[in-house]
Amino acid sequence: MYASATVATASLLALASSTGDSTGSVLHVTNYGVDSASCGSASQPCRSISRAIANAETGATILVGPGFYGDLNRDNDFSDPGDEAVDPTERNCAVCIDKSVRALSAFGASATRIETRTNLGAEAVPGLDTLVAIEADGVTFGTPGHGFTLISPSFVQLGVRGRAGVRVGGNIAQQLLPPDRRDLEISANFGIVISRGSEVRLTGNVALDNHFGISLQNDVRAVLVGNVARDNSWEGFTITSGRNVRLIGNVASGNGEDLRNPAPDPVTGEPIFPTAAGFNITDGNLQAEDNVAIGNFGPGFRVAGTTDGQGTVRFRNNAATGNGGAGFHLVASARGEQVLVRRNNIFGNLGGDSGCGLINQSGERVDARNNFWGAPTGPGEDPADAAGPDSGCDRGVGSETQVTPFATAPVAVIPTSTLQMDAAGLASSAR
Repeated sequence: MYASATVATASLLALASSTGDSTGSVLHVTNYGVDSASCGSASQPCRSISRAIANAETGATILVGPGFYGDLNRDNDFSDPGDEAVDPTERNCAVCIDKSVRALSAFGASATRIETRTNLGAEAVPGLDTLVAIEADGVTFGTPGHGFTLISPSFVQLGVRGRAGVRVGGNIAQQLLPPDRRDLEISANFGIVISRGSEVRLTGNVALDNHFGISLQNDVRAVLVGNVARDNSWEGFTITSGRNVRLIGNVASGNGEDLRNPAPDPVTGEPIFPTAAGFNITDGNLQAEDNVAIGNFGPGFRVAGTTDGQGTVRFRNNAATGNGGAGFHLVASARGEQVLVRRNNIFGNLGGDSGCGLINQSGERVDARNNFWGAPTGPGEDPADAAGPDSGCDRGVGSETQVTPFATAPVAVIPTSTLQMDAAGLASSAR
């Protein structure tokens, strides 16, 4: 049972005063509100988040009460009172944040749901491809404990479209699955996508049941702290052309399930296998620490470097355990990339049935010293993972992995994503 209206309003006001800018206005959104050109006060709240954004001034805080938002009667026409103001012709989003505002929920993601059931390309809303789109600088959408559940069959649950100074926290981004998962559309779906943003920070979000969980694209500058990508059918975290990215305390678990039923290549008829990596990193500069990749169907961490070999990718104090592929897989296109894998836990990985904890196909020398490989004696046969010279895990001309000296006990790895375990569990129980 939710708090009474009086308690809810008091909570909203307390949240505004504790997190808000003293110079910004506060607009209220509740399930008992009514949309109008003047709604937003505590006594006359709006019904839809879209209406509050339209009424807001730059710098305003939008406080959203517990309940259900989106297509309220799930009829796919978005024309009923209180429905979100879908824009299918211009921006293709259900909630379009085009002002520098902060949208926060009063009681967190588990109590605040934004949903549509419109399929990509459906007649009712042609081209609807993003549930929530951030299209302005300086936007905050949720914080840990004050985020939203975003669920739809859309191409993207939450998209940041080339903006600066954006903060996204405490949200659950989940694809709305058909009754039979085999009926999923072949077009890829993303939980959270950051495209060409700078000074972007993602904290304590959960992405599950998508094709790709959390994706950074096109020269993004971002920090990801304590996010969870879990049970996505292709990849957990995908970082492409990251200009400057830090990964701190994130978890990728159980991603890559589509390996069990891959789609065939339309020309050759052979199965198309996605990488199924927990973390798939292509191009750019990246530092990763205290991240965990566990139980993914492919490698825990996969690195495919820049074509000009100018990027630097550094892993320190991470853990890759129980993955179907190698713990770390450095592929041939990483040639010339500077990759350091130091002081990590790498054990219990199948290595694609090779038993390799680290597969080096980069054609380069890789520094993988001071890692713990699963036994005090270093890399080798079970219970340890294999790596380095004479292991069969260095593949291709020039590929050489330095593994000594090695750690004789596990390295301390502390993911901060445990802050979102409750949210992840609640989302899982609703699947």
